[in-house]
Amino acid sequence: MSTAGRRTRFWRRLGFRLMAGYLAFFTLLLAVVGLLFRNRLIGIQDAQIRELLEGDRAALAGFLRETPDGISWEVDAEDPQESFVAERLRRVFMRADDEGRVLQASPAYRVIGVEPRSEILRVLSVSEPVWRTRKDPWGTSYLVRMGALTAPGGRRYFIAQGRNVALNEATVQQFTWQYFSTLPVILLVGSSLGWFLTKRGLRPLEQVVQAADSITGSNLNLRIPARGADDELDRLIVTFNRMIERLENSFEQMRQFTADVSHELRTPITAVRGQLEVALMTTQSEQQLRDAIQAALEEA
Repeated sequence: MSTAGRRTRFWRRLGFRLMAGYLAFFTLLLAVVGLLFRNRLIGIQDAQIRELLEGDRAALAGFLRETPDGISWEVDAEDPQESFVAERLRRVFMRADDEGRVLQASPAYRVIGVEPRSEILRVLSVSEPVWRTRKDPWGTSYLVRMGALTAPGGRRYFIAQGRNVALNEATVQQFTWQYFSTLPVILLVGSSLGWFLTKRGLRPLEQVVQAADSITGSNLNLRIPARGADDELDRLIVTFNRMIERLENSFEQMRQFTADVSHELRTPITAVRGQLEVALMTTQSEQQLRDAIQAALEEA
């Protein structure tokens, strides 16, 4: 058989098809699990950064004081910890009045883009905070929380704070790369294990095929031994043995019929042959030959 023929037969083998189906399912399962874990990681990180920004919003109230000109920062410069916290809160920070005029915007916030007046007024018109994801010119992502702050005097101000989420994105990218780069190795190991288990599971079937192939018309008394597992293969073996038994009975009946026919035909054929041989050796006239032929015809 040619190489192409052997390859074609290999692709059509039951073991290969079972292994291929197992590998396809395993690949799909791992891909779905990887995507679910990736989305879960993104969700956890997003919840954490939002929680941090909510904490920044609560801490911000302790540093802002209302003045006749609006609100301003009040920081104790002699307290290093308070100065550090205030500086961190002002790193990505913007505030505006209730008419949409920008009162303060940190350099980092100006890099990602100061909010337009229409957006400021829209945020001030709702009670819930508004979340936005912004990118600077270098592609660094920031999560921004925008909301309203009501001063003791009753005037509302627009406050926006942001945090750099580049580390979170890098973590997600690293997880994605590591997971899906190791996926081929996992699939290789899984396919090897699947091929081994498939071959082992189909080994009894191979034994049944070999035993069935050794049965011919001359040894129909052979039977395939059951495995004792009481599974599908054992039921197949029992059914096959019953079929061989029926074939053996049919062959035995055919042999008996052939023997009976041979016995029944042997006597008249012998008589015809004997008469023809006698006629051939002893007849001396045409009449004697006719009598011998007539006797042979009667025997036939």
